[in-house]
Amino acid sequence: TALIVGFEKTLTPEVLAHGHVDVVPADDDMFEPELRDGCLHGRGTADMKAGVACLMTLMQRLRSQKPDVALMLTTDEETGGFDGAKHMVEERGLRPSFAISAEPSTGDRYMDIVTEQKGVARATIKSHGRSAHASRPWKGENAADQLIHLYTEDIKPMFPDANSETWNTTVNLGRMESGDAANKVPEEAAMHLDIRWTQQLPASEVKNRLEGIEQLELESWFNDPMLNTDAENRYIQILERSCHESGFDAGTTRKNAASDMRHFSAVDIPAVVFGPEGYGPHEPTEHAVVGSMEDYISALERFVERL
Repeated sequence: TALIVGFEKTLTPEVLAHGHVDVVPADDDMFEPELRDGCLHGRGTADMKAGVACLMTLMQRLRSQKPDVALMLTTDEETGGFDGAKHMVEERGLRPSFAISAEPSTGDRYMDIVTEQKGVARATIKSHGRSAHASRPWKGENAADQLIHLYTEDIKPMFPDANSETWNTTVNLGRMESGDAANKVPEEAAMHLDIRWTQQLPASEVKNRLEGIEQLELESWFNDPMLNTDAENRYIQILERSCHESGFDAGTTRKNAASDMRHFSAVDIPAVVFGPEGYGPHEPTEHAVVGSMEDYISALERFVERL
């Protein structure tokens, strides 16, 4: 779902500020936020409740000016954004001139402006064998063994730099299931792969290679594009100057993680990820730096004023 709040009833604001309020799972103690050493610790603090709080404050401060700015909050970014941002763009005609997501963007600088993120593809692959009693495995064909072998020997070698920080296409084996009883040779097995792709190995090429592996069935596949916005875009140039006027430098960069902003890139809407300082999203150490929030809001205020 998505909530859009603006000063005019429109789906074509000049600037759309974006945030999501859903989070990934965590231990119970991470849902008891703790303020320590100038940082707010807990699940969702960086990703991205701090950013959402900043955007809500920004909209409050802009009330007297009523600029052509809207705020969109969604509830499904962590699961792909299909019923939130993607639905609003593809089905409802949401067409801002420029979109900013307040996801944490901290990298080499204090707060970066992310103009490029990897695309996301997900694949479910299957293998088929022949069942038998577990005491006589030689009478069957173990589909799980077969799939593990295919993954190790045929799939992982497609991604030679999957465990490095280089800007390359990567694969993650996130889940696997096989069989229906421990005392039975499984006749079917499935793996669920998360692929983050770049121009170096695009999703279409990965799909072609998977389909070319014998004994492997590509049961399901979906692919979303990269976030790819020209760093020379007028809005980005103004945003950079606004950050400088607020007392810090923010340069453009790229990040491995995907975001809802890819749904805007898909229809050629310039979009960036630019959020307050935060660290450890999806990790036990997740935290947001409270002192960065006012700097962030100030930069966005100046950005709107310049427009």
